[in-house]
Parts: sequence; structure tokens; C-alpha cells
Amino acid sequence: MRYFFSLSVALPGAFVAGGQPAVTALAPARNHVAAPRGGPVTLTFSEAVSADSAGGLRLFSAQRGGQLVRTGPGGGLLTGGGTPTLSFAPSKPFRPGETLTLVMPPTLVGLTGAAVVPLMAQFTAATGGTGTGRLVVPALDAEVPTNNGPLAVATGDLDQDGDPDAVTANYGGGPGATLSTLLNPGNAGGELLSAHTPTVVVGSGPVAVALADVDADGDLDALTACFNLDLVALRFNSGRQARRLMLE
Repeated sequence: MRYFFSLSVALPGAFVAGGQPAVTALAPARNHVAAPRGGPVTLTFSEAVSADSAGGLRLFSAQRGGQLVRTGPGGGLLTGGGTPTLSFAPSKPFRPGETLTLVMPPTLVGLTGAAVVPLMAQFTAATGGTGTGRLVVPALDAEVPTNNGPLAVATGDLDQDGDPDAVTANYGGGPGATLSTLLNPGNAGGELLSAHTPTVVVGSGPVAVALADVDADGDLDALTACFNLDLVALRFNSGRQARRLMLE
């Protein structure tokens, strides 16, 4: 059995000239590699943060649907507005081994009206289970078809049903490059479904794909590096029931 502890550490330069409030302690600590999956994420400030602005805090999940500080399914509870300590408790545990990004924009203000010092920090959720590092072939769907020439894959909860899905960047031929979305039905077998696979066209030569909540609406969007065009193609998650990635 493993035990994980979160530590609060003083941040250098926390007290800023001119009375600008800043974070003095953060838990989990920056770059923590085994943060408790159940949270909480706690920030202590040099002065109280106004309740009206506290909701501007952002916590992005790499696998569980993007922005977590939100109302509705998959979010969590933010408390402490009007005090020097903000605490966020996720409604569901963080994914094992996922990277979480905390962003504190200058829209947060102290009770005096002064904007807080902006901060960004990342940490990694703890892993556990019985795995030994030996990989075995699954009983179901060991090989899942995609479109032509998959070169890269990213995982994340695209349809916000609580389990990880997958997106592949398919090099294809010429301008016919695509992204394929493979949805997880959520059964115990851990399979990915390619039937009725949603696809979306991207620029020529996609060689990498990443998922992130680019528009901060609470779901994961896709960014694809297109080698032949020297650009990054952005595809938004439509937010509709099918949770397709679309050119919008």
C-alpha cells in the first residue's frame, strides 16, 4: 500500500512591493509527482481574496475534461472566497498519472482591489493499483482501426462520461489528413470503439496531437502540429452530445 502526502511550501517572492497580494503557499507543491487524487488543491495568499473574483481560478485536467473549476458535472467545489485561503475539491478523483495545470490570472483581486500576482503551476496525480510494468494483450479490441496513417495519439475524456477516450492524428495522403476520435464505452474491459468513428479534417502532415481546454468551456479541444504547413491546427470540442471535434 502506498501513502501520498501533499506539502505546502513557501513560494519565493510571495510578498510584492506595492501591496499586491500573492500566493505564499501551495498544496500540492509545484511539480509534485504524486499528488493525492482526491485533492484538495489549496492556495494561501498574503491577504484575503475577494469572493467575487475567486471563481477566476483555473485548474485544467489533461484527461478529465479540461477546466475543472466550474459548475456542473465533472467539476468540483471551490471554497474560501473572501479569505486568505482558496481550496478546490474535485467532484471525482484526478486520473492516475495525469498532469494538472493551475492558473491564477490577474482577474483575482484582494479585498483592497489590487490584482494578485499571476501564477501557473503543474503537478502530477499519484498512481496506484497492482500494475508491475509488464504489458499484456487485452482480451477485447487489442487493435482498433483508425483512418489512414496514424502517427500520434492523445488520451482524454472527450465526452465527459468519466473514462478516457483517444484521438489519433492520421497522416493520410496529401490534404486528406484527419483526426479520428475513439470513444470509450466505459465497460470494465477498457475497450475503444471505432464503429461510427467521428473524423475531422486537419492540415497536411499532422505529426502530433494534444488535448487541452483551449476555450476554457470545460471540455477538451484538440491541437495538431501539421509539419507540411508549418502550423498548429485547432479543433474545438463541439459540446454536443456526440462530443465530436469540429472546425468551428
